[in-house]
Amino acid sequence: MISKETLTVESVAGHAASTADTLSERLYHASDILSSPTLAASLTAFVNQGFKSAGTYDPTRWDLINSMRFKRTNEINELLGTEGLFAVLYDGKVPVACAAAVPWAKEYQGCRLPGEEGWEIKTVCVDAKWVKRGLASRSINILRDYLVEQERAKLALDGAQEAGNKKLKFWLEVAECVNGEYWRRRGYKELRGYDRPAGLWSSLTGFRLLVMVKDIDVYTATNSPSSS
Repeated sequence: MISKETLTVESVAGHAASTADTLSERLYHASDILSSPTLAASLTAFVNQGFKSAGTYDPTRWDLINSMRFKRTNEINELLGTEGLFAVLYDGKVPVACAAAVPWAKEYQGCRLPGEEGWEIKTVCVDAKWVKRGLASRSINILRDYLVEQERAKLALDGAQEAGNKKLKFWLEVAECVNGEYWRRRGYKELRGYDRPAGLWSSLTGFRLLVMVKDIDVYTATNSPSSS
């Protein structure tokens, strides 16, 4: 199963819109997807097609033919658990970009260290017809804006609103040879790395897995888009 991040997917329907401004945004909670098998199937298909058709993978190092991010429809629910979020950009009713966020405490590769907290960004996909328009960052920013507002509300209840005193951590686990540099350019810092064997994430040769993190200032974060 190839995992990480940022991927492209060929659209399965017409591409009607001409600019990113016409896209609609949706933020799904884990419960929304769990309660709708149709939605779960649609998002599963979109993500799987993205991971199969990603142009960022070297076919001599990755099994692109048999790779699937989700082998079963309910795997998307297992990924999100009870707290996960899934942001989607739609061209009409067709998904063209997405990103998910799950608590870093759910990290399953054994890379999380005691005391670390925050949210892991996962399943970032962009339709091949929509690349180079900032949609990966826009999808992540939907998650960021919601999580920042939730953190602000929580801190307000706790009476701890000192500006600049709180940071929200966004985590990534990425294959360095695929898109480590992509995420560095977007402000993520490499904390540590692990050598992973062939077979993991559909790797044919093994790879270097990076744990990366970006600090979000809770009181200064804005909803302005960043480049992708």
